[in-house]
Amino acid sequence: MQIKTILNRVQKFKSFVYGATRLVEGATVPTLEIEIQARSNSRPVCSGCGHKCPGYDRSPERQFEFIPMWGHKVFFRYAPRRVDCPDCGVRVERMPWVSGKRRLTEAYAWFLSGWAKRLSWKEVAEAFRTTWDHVFCSVERAVSWGREHQDLTGIEAIGIDEIQWQRGHQYLTLVYQIDSNCKRLLWIGKKRKVKTLLGFFRWFGQERTKELRYICSDMTNNQESKLAELLQYNLRSIRSYLLKEEFQLFWQYVSPYWAGVFLDKWCTKTMRSKIEPMKKVAKMLRRHRPLLLNWFRAKKQFSSGIVEGFNTKAKLTTRKAYGFRTYKAAEIALYQALGALPVPITIHEFF
Repeated sequence: MQIKTILNRVQKFKSFVYGATRLVEGATVPTLEIEIQARSNSRPVCSGCGHKCPGYDRSPERQFEFIPMWGHKVFFRYAPRRVDCPDCGVRVERMPWVSGKRRLTEAYAWFLSGWAKRLSWKEVAEAFRTTWDHVFCSVERAVSWGREHQDLTGIEAIGIDEIQWQRGHQYLTLVYQIDSNCKRLLWIGKKRKVKTLLGFFRWFGQERTKELRYICSDMTNNQESKLAELLQYNLRSIRSYLLKEEFQLFWQYVSPYWAGVFLDKWCTKTMRSKIEPMKKVAKMLRRHRPLLLNWFRAKKQFSSGIVEGFNTKAKLTTRKAYGFRTYKAAEIALYQALGALPVPITIHEFF
């Protein structure tokens, strides 16, 4: 079976045929070059408007990198035609194996982005003898395509949290979908301010925001410090320990009504205990009473545990991405790893 036969089965292009194949002698890396030719009766397609137009002339021959084969780098060689478009003027024709002026074929870009989910970007570049920039650009293209084609309908539950991604107090705000039928990363924002979260709701849209039924959010750092202080007092006070143990019964309720009755009685009892750290916790629970009872209304399907699980994966992704000094690189890596983004349907799966 010839190489051209294999290529026609896995990557066939309309109005183009494969020509001669040759092994490049003297190359530092074993390299195959495959010529592509336009069919004699075909008309070039304008890259601007997508209409078939008469030819104008030909550009110099270019190389387009394809998926490596048997340890050999593979390049397509083709001299693009230029078209005389009545609407767009003189333009280079549209080539189905590549997008725009890029030199990586679409198949190779999706191949690299697929492996970048399994390995670090540096390992992918080393394994396939390419550059880190090529891997990054491939992942960026995959994320852009996936974000444009993802389905945002039917989202009822989201989780919101933040992770630290650089030295110092540098944070990313992450919003996840945590519905029982779909769990994924929805949105990433820089910093952890109220303005950041407003950016998510602007992106999400008013109509989809109205369909939200549950929002799971972790406690603030101030609330966490109060709990840490309380734990220290628990070691010294038997009454505080008994109150804490009694509150564990709250999570065993099924009905939101009876859970609310128990919460009100516990807070009243705690406020009369004259233990200041416990009183602060009781005040905090009273302020968050609707959110706490909302967990029971959701039939205990959603909790911060789902969000924390995603955060662990997000931290692992950023840990594998040492050297990412820009917010854009971290954003693309997280969307690719956790976004469950769609991919285009192809004739042949290369991985």
